[in-house]
Amino acid sequence: MRALGLAVGLLAALLPWTAAVRVAPVATPGAAILETPLYVFVAALLALGGAALTRGDRWLGLVVLWGALGAVAARDWLALATALWLAGGAAVLVAARGAVARGAGPILRVLLVATAVGESLYALGQAFRWDPLWWGSEAPPYVVWHGTLGNPKYLGAFLALLAPLAPLAVLPILLVGVVLSRSWLAAAAVIVGLALRPSGSRRARAGALALGVLGALGAVWARGWSPDSALNRLAVWRLAWDDLWAVPVTLLTGYGPGAWPQAITARQIVAAGQGWPPELFAAAHSDLVRLGFEGGALALAVLGLWILAHRAAWWRSPWRGAAAALAVLVVGLHPMHLASIAVPACVVLGAATART
Repeated sequence: MRALGLAVGLLAALLPWTAAVRVAPVATPGAAILETPLYVFVAALLALGGAALTRGDRWLGLVVLWGALGAVAARDWLALATALWLAGGAAVLVAARGAVARGAGPILRVLLVATAVGESLYALGQAFRWDPLWWGSEAPPYVVWHGTLGNPKYLGAFLALLAPLAPLAVLPILLVGVVLSRSWLAAAAVIVGLALRPSGSRRARAGALALGVLGALGAVWARGWSPDSALNRLAVWRLAWDDLWAVPVTLLTGYGPGAWPQAITARQIVAAGQGWPPELFAAAHSDLVRLGFEGGALALAVLGLWILAHRAAWWRSPWRGAAAALAVLVVGLHPMHLASIAVPACVVLGAATART
């Protein structure tokens, strides 16, 4: 506590002097007097939180600390928002881990499966032109089945994440939603998650996996075959790779938290020349690619070390299948940048790494 008190005292002494530094997009000295001390104060609190977290979870604490220090270096509000996002996710993860360690795992599991069932049934209602949350008693003018997540791919990712937690009797309901999502990535995540689902007898696990394969095949059949989406992602990821190679030190450090949306969309526009990109990738469509771009090899190494540090707890956990499904999703989508999926995902990660 003495060290914390001294750190807070040092922060209090330094804050008035930070107004001389302008934080983008603040352009005037007058605005900097108000904005910069607030920015530094929030970043410093996040840094202190990350440093404290390293005592219980070294690598997770380093991720939060990286976000806070990166925000200070970037002097950009988007970087600070990213640091807050990382700290919030870490808080949810630690809270879920503590709850599971104290015996609340079954309650968390019921809550997550219940909301997944609700999303799947709501998407099924949309398939029959019933969408009361958005359109009341009127039939919606579109044929898109997304539940309340706004995008069929997000619905598929949400259900694929939680399907390995569902009892065998409930699993078909979630798989209906995966089929409606028509997502190849969700189909792959469901199969991996159910293959590594540890709960139940061998026959029950085989039955769950067989249902998962059927659901995945249904999603693939409903989607049809088109490589356009994958090719667009690969082209944008190539732009990110070229940017990293252009400044070799960024291969190690990345461009800093929150750098992707502005940097890559600008690169897309330049690369398109006189035309316009078919889609601006404000999101990387891969949490791993974005982490590599913003944090470089160091951030990816910290992630790998965090996984290794908790591998024993994860392998024994009944949440193992859901964590494995998430590992597939972050390769080809950005679930950790979508609050509706990221918060359940952090609960899953906390539960899967709890020592029970």
